[in-house]
Amino acid sequence: MSSNDTVDGIPVALLPLLEAGWSTFYMFRATVYLSIASVTFLIYDHVLTLGDEVEYIWKAPRNITKYLFLFNRYMVPIVICICMRAFIGVESAPLSNEVCPSKQLDLAQSLTCLTVVRVVVPGCMTLSLIPHSCKVWSAVSIAISPISIANGSFIILLRLWNVWDRRMKLLLPTFALFVITQCITVAMAVRLAIKDYNASLYFVYTHTCVFPMKINYVSLWAPAVGFEVVLFAVTWWNALSRPRTNDVALARQLYWDGSIVFFVVFTLRVMNMVISIVAPLSLTMLGLYFVWAANTVTISHLVLNLRKVAVEQIEASVVGVPNGTPADSIGYVSPTMTSSRSLRSQEMPSLQSGWGTDVETGENYELRSQISNKSST
Repeated sequence: MSSNDTVDGIPVALLPLLEAGWSTFYMFRATVYLSIASVTFLIYDHVLTLGDEVEYIWKAPRNITKYLFLFNRYMVPIVICICMRAFIGVESAPLSNEVCPSKQLDLAQSLTCLTVVRVVVPGCMTLSLIPHSCKVWSAVSIAISPISIANGSFIILLRLWNVWDRRMKLLLPTFALFVITQCITVAMAVRLAIKDYNASLYFVYTHTCVFPMKINYVSLWAPAVGFEVVLFAVTWWNALSRPRTNDVALARQLYWDGSIVFFVVFTLRVMNMVISIVAPLSLTMLGLYFVWAANTVTISHLVLNLRKVAVEQIEASVVGVPNGTPADSIGYVSPTMTSSRSLRSQEMPSLQSGWGTDVETGENYELRSQISNKSST
């Protein structure tokens, strides 16, 4: 068959190129479908756990864990949905390959092409609040991902510090390791953002931003994976060497849920790194949004379960038994109340927290007898 022959009107010489193009297109569509499934799963899980969030998070005292949880809980789905506009082909209007399409721009127009919402005021200029440049989108996606990873890691670290009774020999080294890890991650993120910024292009046939050259994301994710491996090892070393803690139930829940979170997140991140190394260019971002969504879901469930255990423990210690009436008719009452017999006083938590703890300070309650004095009858 000569090079001038055709198949269905297509030159034979172009068939390998077309086949490679269609293969790349279908692999790209796989990334799109997995990304859509990931954000759907994330939102669906959010709806299912919204009741627990209101009960155990919104009603909880204000502390750093609460704010970090809510930031991660709502920031990740919003950012994923916005980034999907540029990276999975749902953008109807074409994006630009430049930060600003024209270099002949005044200051107001320059700010417009870098801002983030579209506001149309009659008789005034249109302010576009969503960037129209692939270069801006690539830099934004690279910058936000490490923030979310660091947020989740710090939430877990705060819970571990509580279980470890804030012992300085564990708190200081783990905090120093966390800071070093995040500094390395930020440095790698800046490096990759510059590299992505120069490489990103808008591909009109798929309506998406693409990278014509392969970019290795291992350096961005490896520090967080290493930190979590060390943290997991230290956690179980401490659990085995010092099995008794002040809060056995909370520690047991943290070790169990934390182990699940570690294995799930560790497996997904390693899988993501392997994909970025061995997969073809069109599949480089296959697991990006899926891993991001799964990490958010597992961290959210960990925090909700720990809060639930803490609240149940407090309710059980205050009430005595599930039905609210102690079996021996001895209950907790306010110190302002009087009684004929005072058995003992006990410190009860008031759920005023700081540094992410569930129980830190307390009010003095007295356990007083409510048994009637038979001798007076």
